[in-house]
Amino acid sequence: GSWHVFNESYKNAISVDLNTKVESSDFDADGKFTTTVAGSAAAGATMTVTFTKEADNSISAPTYTIVTPGNYNDVKDTDVAIEYQKQAGTFLYTLAIQYNEGMLKEADGTTVAEKVNIVIPSDMPVNVSGNIWKPIKNFSGTIAPAGDEPAEIVGLTLDKELSYVHSVAFDGSIGKDSQSRYNVFGFVSNITSGTVENLTFTDIKVELPGTDYVDYLANLGSTNKSASVFGIVGGVTPDYDTDTRKVDVTVKNIKVNGGTIKGIGRVGGIVGYIGGANGKETLAGSKVVIDDCDVKNVTINSGLVSPSYGSAGAILGYVARNLGVSVTIKNCDVENNVISGRYVGSLVGWFNGSSNGIETTTLSIENCTVKNNQLVDAKLANDFSAGVYVGETDEAKAASRVAINGAGTFVISSKDKNGVLVKSVSVTVDAATAENTSGNVIKYGDNQESTTDVVID
Repeated sequence: GSWHVFNESYKNAISVDLNTKVESSDFDADGKFTTTVAGSAAAGATMTVTFTKEADNSISAPTYTIVTPGNYNDVKDTDVAIEYQKQAGTFLYTLAIQYNEGMLKEADGTTVAEKVNIVIPSDMPVNVSGNIWKPIKNFSGTIAPAGDEPAEIVGLTLDKELSYVHSVAFDGSIGKDSQSRYNVFGFVSNITSGTVENLTFTDIKVELPGTDYVDYLANLGSTNKSASVFGIVGGVTPDYDTDTRKVDVTVKNIKVNGGTIKGIGRVGGIVGYIGGANGKETLAGSKVVIDDCDVKNVTINSGLVSPSYGSAGAILGYVARNLGVSVTIKNCDVENNVISGRYVGSLVGWFNGSSNGIETTTLSIENCTVKNNQLVDAKLANDFSAGVYVGETDEAKAASRVAINGAGTFVISSKDKNGVLVKSVSVTVDAATAENTSGNVIKYGDNQESTTDVVID
Protein backbone atom coordinates (compact mmCIF):
# COMPACT_ATOMS: atom_id res chain seq x y z
CA GLY A 1 0.00 0.00 0.00
CA SER A 2 1.03 3.63 -0.34
CA TRP A 3 1.73 3.86 3.38
CA HIS A 4 4.60 1.39 3.12
CA VAL A 5 8.01 2.79 4.05
CA PHE A 6 9.37 1.67 0.68
CA ASN A 7 6.82 3.38 -1.54
CA GLU A 8 7.90 5.40 -4.58
CA SER A 9 7.80 8.78 -2.81
CA TYR A 10 9.92 7.43 0.01
CA LYS A 11 12.49 5.93 -2.38
CA ASN A 12 12.72 9.23 -4.27
CA ALA A 13 13.18 11.13 -1.00
CA ILE A 14 16.06 9.00 0.27
CA SER A 15 17.81 9.02 -3.11
CA VAL A 16 18.63 12.74 -2.85
CA ASP A 17 21.95 13.61 -1.19
CA LEU A 18 21.35 16.71 0.95
CA ASN A 19 24.74 16.65 2.68
CA THR A 20 28.10 18.25 2.00
CA LYS A 21 31.48 18.15 3.74
CA VAL A 22 32.65 21.64 4.64
CA GLU A 23 36.35 22.47 5.01
CA SER A 24 37.56 25.31 7.20
CA SER A 25 38.64 27.25 4.10
CA ASP A 26 35.12 27.05 2.63
CA PHE A 27 33.61 29.64 4.99
CA ASP A 28 33.36 33.21 3.73
CA ALA A 29 34.47 36.34 5.59
CA ASP A 30 31.23 36.36 7.57
CA GLY A 31 31.72 32.76 8.65
CA LYS A 32 29.02 31.40 6.31
CA PHE A 33 28.99 28.52 3.89
CA THR A 34 25.99 27.93 1.61
CA THR A 35 25.55 25.51 -1.26
CA THR A 36 22.62 24.21 -3.33
CA VAL A 37 21.74 20.60 -2.51
CA ALA A 38 18.53 20.06 -4.51
CA GLY A 39 16.92 21.51 -7.63
CA SER A 40 18.18 23.89 -10.24
CA ALA A 41 17.52 27.61 -10.43
CA ALA A 42 17.03 27.21 -14.16
CA ALA A 43 14.27 24.65 -13.63
CA GLY A 44 12.36 25.97 -10.62
CA ALA A 45 12.63 25.84 -6.85
CA THR A 46 15.91 24.97 -5.15
CA MET A 47 17.08 24.00 -1.70
CA THR A 48 20.29 25.13 -0.03
CA VAL A 49 22.14 24.15 3.13
CA THR A 50 23.99 26.71 5.24
CA PHE A 51 26.56 26.24 8.01
CA THR A 52 27.86 29.08 10.19
CA LYS A 53 31.20 29.18 12.00
CA GLU A 54 30.60 30.67 15.44
CA ALA A 55 32.98 32.93 17.39
CA ASP A 56 34.33 29.94 19.31
CA ASN A 57 34.99 28.14 15.99
CA SER A 58 32.16 25.70 16.57
CA ILE A 59 29.96 25.09 13.55
CA SER A 60 26.20 25.50 13.65
CA ALA A 61 23.58 22.89 12.94
CA PRO A 62 22.59 22.75 9.26
CA THR A 63 19.98 25.20 8.02
CA TYR A 64 18.02 23.98 4.99
CA THR A 65 16.32 26.74 3.00
CA ILE A 66 13.72 26.17 0.29
CA VAL A 67 14.24 28.96 -2.27
CA THR A 68 11.49 30.45 -4.45
CA PRO A 69 12.37 30.59 -8.18
CA GLY A 70 13.47 34.03 -9.35
CA ASN A 71 10.73 34.18 -11.99
CA TYR A 72 7.90 33.08 -9.69
CA ASN A 73 6.06 36.42 -9.76
CA ASP A 74 6.15 36.39 -13.57
CA VAL A 75 4.34 33.02 -13.71
CA LYS A 76 2.30 33.40 -10.52
CA ASP A 77 -1.10 32.76 -12.09
CA THR A 78 -0.07 29.89 -14.34
CA ASP A 79 0.35 26.12 -14.10
CA VAL A 80 4.08 26.71 -13.92
CA ALA A 81 3.63 28.36 -10.52
CA ILE A 82 1.71 25.33 -9.27
CA GLU A 83 4.57 23.08 -10.36
CA TYR A 84 7.03 25.32 -8.47
CA GLN A 85 4.84 25.06 -5.37
CA LYS A 86 4.77 21.26 -5.66
CA GLN A 87 8.56 21.17 -6.13
CA ALA A 88 8.91 23.06 -2.87
CA GLY A 89 6.48 20.62 -1.24
CA THR A 90 8.58 17.69 -2.42
CA PHE A 91 11.69 19.29 -0.92
CA LEU A 92 9.91 19.68 2.42
CA TYR A 93 8.70 16.07 2.27
CA THR A 94 12.26 14.95 1.50
CA LEU A 95 13.59 16.84 4.52
CA ALA A 96 10.99 15.16 6.73
CA ILE A 97 11.94 11.70 5.51
CA GLN A 98 15.69 12.25 5.78
CA TYR A 99 15.44 13.82 9.24
CA ASN A 100 13.44 10.83 10.45
CA GLU A 101 15.95 8.39 8.93
CA GLY A 102 19.00 10.14 10.42
CA MET A 103 20.33 10.98 6.97
CA LEU A 104 20.95 14.71 7.51
CA LYS A 105 24.55 15.37 8.56
CA GLU A 106 26.65 17.99 10.30
CA ALA A 107 29.31 19.98 8.45
CA ASP A 108 31.81 17.11 8.67
CA GLY A 109 29.55 15.15 6.34
CA THR A 110 29.37 12.09 8.63
CA THR A 111 27.93 13.02 12.04
CA VAL A 112 24.13 12.78 12.18
CA ALA A 113 22.56 16.20 12.76
CA GLU A 114 20.44 15.94 15.90
CA LYS A 115 19.27 19.52 15.42
CA VAL A 116 18.15 20.95 12.09
CA ASN A 117 16.74 24.32 11.06
CA ILE A 118 14.26 24.43 8.17
CA VAL A 119 13.44 27.70 6.40
CA ILE A 120 10.24 27.70 4.34
CA PRO A 121 9.55 30.45 1.76
CA SER A 122 6.95 33.06 2.63
CA ASP A 123 6.60 34.42 -0.93
CA MET A 124 5.29 31.17 -2.46
CA PRO A 125 2.87 28.53 -1.10
CA VAL A 126 4.46 25.15 -0.43
CA ASN A 127 2.13 22.46 -1.73
CA VAL A 128 2.57 19.11 0.04
CA SER A 129 -0.67 17.55 -1.25
CA GLY A 130 1.21 15.25 -3.62
CA ASN A 131 2.32 12.97 -0.78
CA ILE A 132 0.72 11.40 2.26
CA TRP A 133 2.69 13.39 4.81
CA LYS A 134 5.24 11.59 7.02
CA PRO A 135 5.37 13.44 10.35
CA ILE A 136 8.74 14.84 11.42
CA LYS A 137 9.65 12.82 14.52
CA ASN A 138 11.52 13.81 17.70
CA PHE A 139 12.26 17.20 16.18
CA SER A 140 14.84 19.55 17.67
CA GLY A 141 15.49 22.84 15.93
CA THR A 142 13.47 25.54 14.19
CA ILE A 143 10.88 25.41 11.42
CA ALA A 144 9.99 28.91 10.20
CA PRO A 145 10.15 31.30 7.23
CA ALA A 146 13.14 33.60 6.85
CA GLY A 147 11.31 36.81 7.78
CA ASP A 148 8.26 37.90 9.71
CA GLU A 149 5.77 37.04 6.97
CA PRO A 150 4.16 33.61 7.48
CA ALA A 151 4.77 30.73 5.11
CA GLU A 152 1.78 28.90 3.66
CA ILE A 153 1.67 25.10 3.55
CA VAL A 154 -1.12 23.78 1.34
CA GLY A 155 -2.80 20.39 1.38
CA LEU A 156 -1.31 18.71 4.45
CA THR A 157 -2.82 15.22 4.26
CA LEU A 158 -2.67 12.39 6.79
CA ASP A 159 -5.21 9.66 6.21
CA LYS A 160 -5.95 5.99 6.83
CA GLU A 161 -3.13 5.01 4.50
CA LEU A 162 -0.58 6.48 6.92
CA SER A 163 0.69 3.62 9.09
CA TYR A 164 1.34 3.86 12.80
CA VAL A 165 5.01 3.07 12.06
CA HIS A 166 5.34 6.73 10.97
CA SER A 167 4.25 8.04 14.38
CA VAL A 168 6.10 8.59 17.63
CA ALA A 169 4.73 5.94 19.98
CA PHE A 170 4.78 5.49 23.75
CA ASP A 171 2.74 3.86 26.50
CA GLY A 172 0.02 5.76 28.31
CA SER A 173 -1.91 4.86 31.42
CA ILE A 174 -2.46 1.32 32.61
CA GLY A 175 -6.07 0.38 33.35
CA LYS A 176 -7.54 -2.65 35.03
CA ASP A 177 -7.66 -4.72 31.87
CA SER A 178 -5.72 -2.75 29.29
CA GLN A 179 -3.05 -0.18 28.55
CA SER A 180 -3.33 2.82 26.28
CA ARG A 181 -0.84 3.26 23.47
CA TYR A 182 -0.12 6.68 22.03
CA ASN A 183 0.70 7.02 18.34
CA VAL A 184 1.38 10.72 17.79
CA PHE A 185 0.83 12.28 14.36
CA GLY A 186 1.17 15.80 12.98
CA PHE A 187 3.07 18.01 10.59
CA VAL A 188 5.67 17.59 13.30
CA SER A 189 4.95 14.38 15.19
CA ASN A 190 6.61 15.70 18.32
CA ILE A 191 9.09 18.36 19.33
CA THR A 192 11.46 18.07 22.27
CA SER A 193 13.10 21.51 22.11
CA GLY A 194 12.99 24.50 19.81
CA THR A 195 10.49 26.59 17.90
CA VAL A 196 7.86 26.07 15.23
CA GLU A 197 6.49 29.40 14.05
CA ASN A 198 4.93 31.58 11.35
CA LEU A 199 3.24 28.81 9.37
CA THR A 200 -0.25 28.92 7.86
CA PHE A 201 -1.95 25.64 6.93
CA THR A 202 -4.76 25.67 4.37
CA ASP A 203 -6.86 22.82 2.99
CA ILE A 204 -5.79 20.45 5.73
CA LYS A 205 -7.19 16.93 5.60
CA VAL A 206 -6.71 14.48 8.46
CA GLU A 207 -8.70 11.27 8.53
CA LEU A 208 -7.84 8.57 11.06
CA PRO A 209 -4.08 8.15 10.53
CA GLY A 210 -2.76 5.03 12.25
CA THR A 211 -5.91 3.01 11.66
CA ASP A 212 -3.76 -0.04 10.99
CA TYR A 213 -2.70 -0.07 14.67
CA VAL A 214 -6.35 -0.49 15.68
CA ASP A 215 -6.55 -3.38 13.21
CA TYR A 216 -3.30 -4.80 14.61
CA LEU A 217 -4.72 -4.84 18.16
CA ALA A 218 -7.93 -6.45 16.94
CA ASN A 219 -6.02 -9.19 15.13
CA LEU A 220 -4.04 -9.90 18.29
CA GLY A 221 -7.21 -10.06 20.34
CA SER A 222 -5.60 -7.43 22.60
CA THR A 223 -7.61 -5.37 25.08
CA ASN A 224 -5.14 -2.50 24.77
CA LYS A 225 -6.47 0.77 23.38
CA SER A 226 -5.27 3.22 20.77
CA ALA A 227 -5.05 6.74 22.21
CA SER A 228 -3.83 8.12 18.89
CA VAL A 229 -3.10 11.88 18.87
CA PHE A 230 -3.07 14.55 16.17
CA GLY A 231 -1.99 18.19 16.17
CA ILE A 232 -0.03 20.36 13.75
CA VAL A 233 2.56 19.76 16.45
CA GLY A 234 1.37 16.31 17.48
CA GLY A 235 3.11 16.29 20.84
CA VAL A 236 5.43 18.33 23.04
CA THR A 237 7.30 15.52 24.75
CA PRO A 238 10.59 15.13 26.63
CA ASP A 239 13.74 13.68 25.15
CA TYR A 240 13.69 10.28 26.77
CA ASP A 241 17.41 9.82 26.07
CA THR A 242 18.30 12.45 28.68
CA ASP A 243 17.88 12.45 32.44
CA THR A 244 16.31 15.90 32.67
CA ARG A 245 13.12 15.20 30.68
CA LYS A 246 12.32 18.93 30.74
CA VAL A 247 10.75 20.65 27.76
CA ASP A 248 11.01 24.28 26.72
CA VAL A 249 9.04 24.78 23.52
CA THR A 250 7.43 27.73 21.77
CA VAL A 251 4.77 27.29 19.11
CA LYS A 252 4.09 30.69 17.60
CA ASN A 253 1.93 32.14 14.84
CA ILE A 254 0.56 28.87 13.50
CA LYS A 255 -2.70 29.34 11.60
CA VAL A 256 -5.12 26.65 10.48
CA ASN A 257 -7.82 27.94 8.17
CA GLY A 258 -10.43 25.54 6.89
CA GLY A 259 -10.36 21.78 6.68
CA THR A 260 -11.35 18.65 8.55
CA ILE A 261 -9.55 16.73 11.28
CA LYS A 262 -10.87 13.28 12.19
CA GLY A 263 -8.96 11.58 14.98
CA ILE A 264 -8.96 8.06 16.39
CA GLY A 265 -8.43 9.52 19.87
CA ARG A 266 -7.18 12.92 21.00
CA VAL A 267 -7.00 16.00 18.76
CA GLY A 268 -5.62 19.50 19.09
CA GLY A 269 -5.84 21.97 16.23
CA ILE A 270 -2.37 23.32 17.05
CA VAL A 271 -0.83 20.95 19.66
CA GLY A 272 -2.25 17.49 20.26
CA TYR A 273 -0.54 16.46 23.51
CA ILE A 274 1.80 17.87 26.15
CA GLY A 275 3.41 15.41 28.55
CA GLY A 276 5.49 12.27 28.87
CA ALA A 277 5.02 8.53 28.76
CA ASN A 278 3.90 6.18 31.50
CA GLY A 279 6.66 6.27 34.14
CA LYS A 280 8.64 8.86 32.14
CA GLU A 281 6.80 12.06 32.96
CA THR A 282 7.74 15.54 31.84
CA LEU A 283 9.61 17.00 34.80
CA ALA A 284 8.86 20.10 36.86
CA GLY A 285 10.15 23.32 35.35
CA SER A 286 8.93 22.44 31.88
CA LYS A 287 7.42 25.28 29.88
CA VAL A 288 5.27 25.40 26.75
CA VAL A 289 4.11 28.67 25.15
CA ILE A 290 1.49 28.71 22.39
CA ASP A 291 1.38 32.27 21.10
CA ASP A 292 -0.55 34.02 18.31
CA CYS A 293 -2.11 30.85 16.89
CA ASP A 294 -5.45 30.84 15.07
CA VAL A 295 -7.86 28.04 14.22
CA LYS A 296 -10.86 29.06 12.12
CA ASN A 297 -13.54 27.26 10.14
CA VAL A 298 -12.24 23.80 11.03
CA THR A 299 -14.28 20.70 11.89
CA ILE A 300 -12.56 18.62 14.57
CA ASN A 301 -13.83 15.15 15.47
CA SER A 302 -12.05 13.26 18.26
CA GLY A 303 -12.54 9.78 19.63
CA LEU A 304 -14.06 8.39 16.46
CA VAL A 305 -12.49 4.96 17.04
CA SER A 306 -11.47 5.23 20.72
CA PRO A 307 -14.26 7.36 22.23
CA SER A 308 -12.93 7.20 25.79
CA TYR A 309 -9.83 9.07 24.56
CA GLY A 310 -11.85 11.71 22.71
CA SER A 311 -10.47 14.95 24.12
CA ALA A 312 -10.30 17.88 21.71
CA GLY A 313 -9.57 21.58 21.64
CA ALA A 314 -8.94 23.97 18.77
CA ILE A 315 -5.58 24.90 20.32
CA LEU A 316 -4.61 21.98 22.61
CA GLY A 317 -6.05 18.49 22.92
CA TYR A 318 -4.63 16.90 26.08
CA VAL A 319 -2.14 17.44 28.92
CA ALA A 320 -1.08 14.54 31.17
CA ARG A 321 1.83 12.59 32.65
CA ASN A 322 3.79 15.55 33.91
CA LEU A 323 5.38 16.48 37.22
CA GLY A 324 4.46 20.14 36.94
CA VAL A 325 4.41 21.97 33.61
CA SER A 326 3.54 25.58 32.83
CA VAL A 327 1.42 26.08 29.71
CA THR A 328 0.61 29.55 28.36
CA ILE A 329 -1.91 30.14 25.56
CA LYS A 330 -1.94 33.78 24.53
CA ASN A 331 -3.06 36.01 21.67
CA CYS A 332 -4.88 33.13 20.00
CA ASP A 333 -8.02 33.43 17.87
CA VAL A 334 -10.46 30.51 17.74
CA GLU A 335 -13.61 31.10 15.68
CA ASN A 336 -16.33 29.24 13.81
CA ASN A 337 -15.12 25.75 14.59
CA VAL A 338 -17.11 22.59 15.30
CA ILE A 339 -15.35 20.47 17.92
CA SER A 340 -16.68 17.11 19.06
CA GLY A 341 -15.56 14.42 21.48
CA ARG A 342 -15.80 13.24 25.07
CA TYR A 343 -14.06 16.24 26.66
CA VAL A 344 -14.10 19.36 24.50
CA GLY A 345 -13.18 23.01 24.87
CA SER A 346 -12.78 25.81 22.38
CA LEU A 347 -9.16 26.18 23.49
CA VAL A 348 -8.25 23.03 25.46
CA GLY A 349 -9.88 19.62 25.61
CA TRP A 350 -8.49 18.06 28.80
CA PHE A 351 -5.91 19.60 31.14
CA ASN A 352 -4.60 17.18 33.75
CA GLY A 353 -2.69 17.91 36.92
CA SER A 354 0.75 16.68 37.92
CA SER A 355 1.16 12.95 38.27
CA ASN A 356 2.60 13.07 41.79
CA GLY A 357 0.20 15.62 43.27
CA ILE A 358 3.03 17.78 44.60
CA GLU A 359 3.71 20.34 41.87
CA THR A 360 0.82 22.29 40.41
CA THR A 361 0.29 22.16 36.68
CA THR A 362 -0.64 25.64 35.46
CA LEU A 363 -2.51 26.94 32.44
CA SER A 364 -2.66 30.63 31.66
CA ILE A 365 -5.05 31.90 28.97
CA GLU A 366 -4.29 35.48 27.96
CA ASN A 367 -5.82 37.88 25.43
CA CYS A 368 -7.55 35.24 23.31
CA THR A 369 -10.61 35.56 21.07
CA VAL A 370 -13.15 32.72 21.35
CA LYS A 371 -16.25 33.16 19.18
CA ASN A 372 -18.98 31.13 17.53
CA ASN A 373 -17.62 27.67 18.22
CA GLN A 374 -19.85 24.60 18.57
CA LEU A 375 -18.78 22.08 21.20
CA VAL A 376 -20.50 18.77 20.59
CA ASP A 377 -20.80 15.55 22.58
CA ALA A 378 -20.18 13.01 19.82
CA LYS A 379 -20.10 9.70 21.66
CA LEU A 380 -20.63 9.50 25.42
CA ALA A 381 -23.61 11.55 26.56
CA ASN A 382 -23.42 10.21 30.11
CA ASP A 383 -19.68 10.79 30.48
CA PHE A 384 -18.88 14.14 28.97
CA SER A 385 -17.55 17.53 29.89
CA ALA A 386 -17.50 20.70 27.83
CA GLY A 387 -16.23 24.16 28.60
CA VAL A 388 -15.92 27.23 26.43
CA TYR A 389 -12.22 27.51 27.36
CA VAL A 390 -11.29 24.13 28.88
CA GLY A 391 -13.45 21.01 28.68
CA GLU A 392 -12.02 18.99 31.56
CA THR A 393 -9.48 19.74 34.27
CA ASP A 394 -8.95 16.41 35.98
CA GLU A 395 -9.84 12.75 36.21
CA ALA A 396 -13.57 12.26 36.78
CA LYS A 397 -12.76 9.49 39.25
CA ALA A 398 -10.65 11.81 41.36
CA ALA A 399 -12.78 14.95 41.48
CA SER A 400 -16.00 16.50 40.32
CA ARG A 401 -15.67 17.71 36.77
CA VAL A 402 -14.79 21.33 36.31
CA ALA A 403 -15.21 22.95 32.89
CA ILE A 404 -13.73 26.43 32.58
CA ASN A 405 -16.22 28.91 31.13
CA GLY A 406 -15.42 32.29 32.67
CA ALA A 407 -12.65 34.67 33.75
CA GLY A 408 -10.69 34.16 36.94
CA THR A 409 -8.26 31.72 38.53
CA PHE A 410 -9.50 28.20 39.14
CA VAL A 411 -7.57 25.80 41.35
CA ILE A 412 -8.77 22.21 41.18
CA SER A 413 -7.25 19.73 43.61
CA SER A 414 -8.02 16.03 43.62
CA LYS A 415 -7.69 13.64 46.56
CA ASP A 416 -7.90 9.89 46.60
CA LYS A 417 -10.19 7.89 48.91
CA ASN A 418 -7.64 8.24 51.72
CA GLY A 419 -7.58 12.02 51.45
CA VAL A 420 -4.14 12.16 49.84
CA LEU A 421 -3.63 14.89 47.25
CA VAL A 422 -3.15 13.25 43.85
CA LYS A 423 -3.42 16.12 41.40
CA SER A 424 -3.49 19.89 41.40
CA VAL A 425 -4.39 22.18 38.50
CA SER A 426 -4.45 25.95 38.30
CA VAL A 427 -6.17 27.62 35.34
CA THR A 428 -6.25 31.39 34.84
CA VAL A 429 -8.41 33.11 32.23
CA ASP A 430 -7.84 36.85 31.93
CA ALA A 431 -10.49 39.54 31.51
CA ALA A 432 -9.41 40.36 27.95
CA THR A 433 -10.25 36.80 26.88
CA ALA A 434 -13.63 36.95 28.60
CA GLU A 435 -14.43 40.22 26.84
CA ASN A 436 -13.63 38.63 23.47
CA THR A 437 -15.80 35.55 24.01
CA SER A 438 -19.26 35.26 22.44
CA GLY A 439 -21.65 33.04 20.54
CA ASN A 440 -20.21 29.70 21.65
CA VAL A 441 -22.67 26.82 21.87
CA ILE A 442 -22.39 23.61 23.86
CA LYS A 443 -24.44 20.72 22.47
CA TYR A 444 -25.16 17.72 24.68
CA GLY A 445 -26.40 14.57 23.01
CA ASP A 446 -25.49 11.35 21.24
CA ASN A 447 -23.65 11.20 17.91
CA GLN A 448 -23.86 14.96 17.34
CA GLU A 449 -27.68 14.96 17.50
CA SER A 450 -28.14 17.92 19.78
CA THR A 451 -30.61 17.56 22.62
CA THR A 452 -29.64 20.69 24.56
CA ASP A 453 -27.94 23.84 23.38
CA VAL A 454 -26.32 26.15 25.91
CA VAL A 455 -25.19 29.48 24.50
CA ILE A 456 -22.46 31.12 26.53
CA ASP A 457 -21.67 34.73 25.73
